[in-house]
Amino acid sequence: MRLNIILTFVMILIANICFSGIYMEIWESINKEEPVITYHFYENNIWKIEDTNGLITIIDFNKNKLIVIYKKEHIYSTNVLSDLIKNMSDSADNIQSKEDRETKVEFRRIYVGKEVINGMKCDHYQIYESGSKIEDIWLSDVKILKPLESLFALLKGLGKPTDEVVSKASKEDEEIDKLIKGLGFPIKVVSYTSEGEVVSEVKYIEERRIDMDDLKEPVGYDKVPIMEVYLRAYGAENN
Repeated sequence: MRLNIILTFVMILIANICFSGIYMEIWESINKEEPVITYHFYENNIWKIEDTNGLITIIDFNKNKLIVIYKKEHIYSTNVLSDLIKNMSDSADNIQSKEDRETKVEFRRIYVGKEVINGMKCDHYQIYESGSKIEDIWLSDVKILKPLESLFALLKGLGKPTDEVVSKASKEDEEIDKLIKGLGFPIKVVSYTSEGEVVSEVKYIEERRIDMDDLKEPVGYDKVPIMEVYLRAYGAENN
């Protein structure tokens, strides 16, 4: 599944202001299967994501640090954020060939109309690639999400691949970003992929103050490599 609503479809301007924290619940599903729910907290360039499996990810842009915590087994890992993203980009499997990169692909945006998604007024757009619809996107100018623009700009900058290493998904995301830049925040995205229909949806948003102690390395936990955290959180015995 693509990183969809978190890594794509965002505005680029950075708002250097003070603001309350933001809380969001995002539901993601493939082919209408039971959704995966993640809980997002964001304040002062620190982003915390918690999933229903008990895994917590903290991205601290101020310190260029990523912390992954699995409370059930009292383990965690810390990593240099920019190094981790670069390594992930360099090891990507879906690399386009030179011929693919030079093939011209046309992306087009069509405005469908105004709709209400989870109580939020949205503008519905459809995105086409060479005549085939690849996305339905509902964008809303949600005022409390304005501060997230700086987070997404930082994240996208850290993860941007070089010209020589460009995955098909990254290129597609970049083109879609251009088409919807400045039009609003993605409340719902339906992607039509080889895996089927992938849906990402913001089900709930509110302003909420966050205890900053919850955004730090845990005390009394064992520090282990990041892959060990993921394996123990998502191992077969936990499924």
